[in-house]
Amino acid sequence: MIAADDRLHLTPICHGGDLRPATLQDAAQLYAWRMDPETRRQSFQQGAIPEDTHRQWLEATLANPAIHVFIAEMWMMQGADGPQILVPFGMGRLDVHSPRQADISYIVAPDCRGQGLASRLISLLAARAGGLGYHQLRARVKAGNIASLRALQSAHFTISETIVEMAK
Repeated sequence: MIAADDRLHLTPICHGGDLRPATLQDAAQLYAWRMDPETRRQSFQQGAIPEDTHRQWLEATLANPAIHVFIAEMWMMQGADGPQILVPFGMGRLDVHSPRQADISYIVAPDCRGQGLASRLISLLAARAGGLGYHQLRARVKAGNIASLRALQSAHFTISETIVEMAK
């Protein structure tokens, strides 16, 4: 776990960012983000996953034409006067359900949270989805995940349904 004092101090130097298709070379980074305690707490599947199981899942997912996994990247400046570096700041995913509909899911990298990047990631993902022909997007978020709900609303999503699930 990264302590607050150990977080990277990064400043976005552009308003965009971009998505690139994830590859197997991203497996370790994606695994680290997925196993972050806060990510797990907000996930619908909170259990620990062995790294080899995650890699097998990623391999199968990347081969599935109905699922698109992206890495969100942005040029940022490290510190006040530091160098410009290309930083992967999250993962976005589209799960296609019909020729026009897809579910989105996303993770913001733990050391990039609290900087407004979730709504940027969601907007990038929505734009990519539209470019692929998916104009009806849906996101499932836990009711208590206020940060994610706000990020979705900032990216022009509306809350259309609330589902309460019983804890197991």
